[in-house]
Amino acid sequence: MSNYKRLVISIVAILIANSVNSQTVTGIVLDSLDRTPVYLANIISLKEKDSTFLKGTVTNQKGEFTIDITDSGFLTISNIGYKTKTLILNQSGLKTILLERNIELLGEAVIVSKTNRFKFSEKGLTINVQNSFLEKIGKASDLLDKMPLISKKDNDYIVFGRGKPLIYVNDRLLRDNTELQTINSSEIKSVEIIMSPGAEYSSSAGAVLKISLKKPAGEGVGLIVSSSADINRKFSYDNTISLNYRRKGLDIFGTISGFNRKSIETIYLSNTMNFNSLNTLITSTGDYEIHGLRWMATAGFNQQINNNHSFGMKYIYSDMPVDNKNIVSNYKSYIDNVYSGEIGLNEDKKGKAGYYYLNAYYLAKITKKTSIKLDLDFSEGDSKENTNISKLVSNNTDNIITLSESDYQLAAGKIKIDTDIFKGKFSFGGEFSYTTDRPEFTIVDNTQSNDLQSVKNESQQELYSLFTSYRKSIKKFTFEAGLRFENSNFNYTENGVVNNLNSKTYNGIYPNLSVSYRGDKIQSSLAFRNSVSRPNYYMLANSVNYINEFTLSSGNPYLLPTEKSEIIYTLFWKNFYGMTSYSYFNNKIIHYNTQYENRNIILNKPVNLDHSNILAVGGGCSHEWGIWQTDIEISMLKQNLKAGNPLNRYNKAVFLAKVQNNIQLNDNNSIMLSFSGNTKGNSDITEYRQKYKVDVGYMRTMMNGNIRFNLFINDIFGTDIENWMMSVNNIIINQRKILDSRGISFSVTFRFNSTRSKYRGTSASNELDRLSK
Repeated sequence: MSNYKRLVISIVAILIANSVNSQTVTGIVLDSLDRTPVYLANIISLKEKDSTFLKGTVTNQKGEFTIDITDSGFLTISNIGYKTKTLILNQSGLKTILLERNIELLGEAVIVSKTNRFKFSEKGLTINVQNSFLEKIGKASDLLDKMPLISKKDNDYIVFGRGKPLIYVNDRLLRDNTELQTINSSEIKSVEIIMSPGAEYSSSAGAVLKISLKKPAGEGVGLIVSSSADINRKFSYDNTISLNYRRKGLDIFGTISGFNRKSIETIYLSNTMNFNSLNTLITSTGDYEIHGLRWMATAGFNQQINNNHSFGMKYIYSDMPVDNKNIVSNYKSYIDNVYSGEIGLNEDKKGKAGYYYLNAYYLAKITKKTSIKLDLDFSEGDSKENTNISKLVSNNTDNIITLSESDYQLAAGKIKIDTDIFKGKFSFGGEFSYTTDRPEFTIVDNTQSNDLQSVKNESQQELYSLFTSYRKSIKKFTFEAGLRFENSNFNYTENGVVNNLNSKTYNGIYPNLSVSYRGDKIQSSLAFRNSVSRPNYYMLANSVNYINEFTLSSGNPYLLPTEKSEIIYTLFWKNFYGMTSYSYFNNKIIHYNTQYENRNIILNKPVNLDHSNILAVGGGCSHEWGIWQTDIEISMLKQNLKAGNPLNRYNKAVFLAKVQNNIQLNDNNSIMLSFSGNTKGNSDITEYRQKYKVDVGYMRTMMNGNIRFNLFINDIFGTDIENWMMSVNNIIINQRKILDSRGISFSVTFRFNSTRSKYRGTSASNELDRLSK
């Protein structure tokens, strides 16, 4: 027999063998109760011998799927809100698979809707991102803005009624929110909103966002490349490359990202001052041009020794060589309604900043019921900003040139032990952090004002914390009690001299209690907690900064920590959710305007208010009609706050609304339409005017989801305008800022064997938040 014939016979034999051992199975997945299709259920083919991952797919809108299997393999079918089902398949043909709803989960209950995106726990709300339209949005930074109870302002996020949250990614506290732009929404499994953080979190945390990434599957090299651009009044772009190598228990990962962003904003300002029996009116118009250039590199490893022991290390380096701002404005002044003059200002700021951050962790399961976690942090950073202000008055030019510099260091450690006692979960541990912050303000050239003085400050703090909590479930109820003790030793130095009035030691005990109920139809929780929030370090600087001819700003080294007591109630019924909280503040920190040295000049500085409170009430629902899914949320904030001389009340409630619509055209194409807005109302001593914003987007996936393309038109009607009034101490400031928000943004993401690392390190302290503005 010729070699050619032998080759043909061998190929035919191989094909026949493969056809015997491999086959294609089609099926349909239905809800076991109402027989409706289960959309986007996970179908995974595994080897029978060692459960090795072979192939995976998801069901379409009709619950249908197609997948290749082997005679010796099996399938797992899963979806959030349902019990996982395992099937051994040895014959082809149409398979009807019924998934049973998982109504009562330990510590949580599922709100069953067609999309099954919401889960309730005694800590708050979990939103499923995986296998929903949310995973197609783009970057994690954009995703959070689409979440219920979350709003975005500049680079910060606000949880409704709770304030600025701590943000964790796979249990690691973010050092910089910019890192969210390096994470693609398609990598995210879920986002949990913890409305009442327990004792293990810093007492300053009003809320916690926990972003969980998808579990890694398979081994080898994974790659994610994404690029995005924004076309507004200026052109901006972002790029990110992520690599991950996984082999057995070892993960090696790295990310390089960068952005080049430019924007222009127009500000209309009107200041009215009634000082010294004079009525002074200042009006101005200015263009605010911003340019930022930054890159960030992340590298690390994770080693899972066995099921009981793992350790790892992560390093982040960030460099921002360009952080520039240029403001060109024109001021006109009127005294007792009589025109008194005009001033032109050109303020040019050239800044740069950088930092590095190192985290290491060790996780061990000591016994079957007990585990221990150790985290260590170290970080250093610095920033520099040169400001050159040219003032033109009657063809004469004066200059003010200043230099602002700062550097900081942080070293921290945290240990936490979890164990089971009396059929409940008992946790205890401790934290330590040492921080140093050194801001310096230098007058380089000042031909105009003696109000600005060079100053050099230094703040040092040692913070020790002990915490413990116990959590136990009894039938449909879960109870949790926690206690946190904090000891803070703070030292403050001005120009090399220790300020004993500001150098203090603070001790505090902060309890938290919660009870939750997990019924078949209704789930609810009630929580109480005490907390403290310390001022950011930049607020403590005593330097005076020039804003314009009529306005100065400064810090306040005499600020006290803010103490807060609050009650939070959450309720879930079917696909509806609601939240109510009442917060009482003592020594709340607000930014405040007052007269400067008995002159016609405004000084803006942070101060403490004695007492105030806020009531927050909100709720929403999610529903689906065929290919159309909508999320609706309505909320209200009403504060009780008094300030100023004469005393003013700032109690006007503000109502907010958010509507998110998604139309799934087919498995690969969808359209999104979102609306958000608020009525006129008070926040601190500011009255914000009503505004709204409408965005529309188109999202497409290709090559089995490995390529994603997004196109968004943001702020279609150009109505996202920052418009507010601040009235206190005979000073009225009206500002209208035209934001650079109207435009087009698009992004492309490519995924190859994408696998995020299993890194389980958590930051040892959130004191880093206080070290940056």
